[in-house]
Amino acid sequence: WAQVKGGYAADLDETKVKVSLDLYYIKNFSFALDMQILLRTVWTLLSGSGAR
Repeated sequence: WAQVKGGYAADLDETKVKVSLDLYYIKNFSFALDMQILLRTVWTLLSGSGAR
């Protein structure tokens, strides 16, 4: 979830955001959230939108 929502972390503040997104994923673990991650990943691969 952190990689899909947060992207690359270049500094400490961005790393803190990614850790909070990781904790969100752990707390809200579900099939629906996994499907959302999968769809966002496929969209990024096909469109290039959001890729760095």
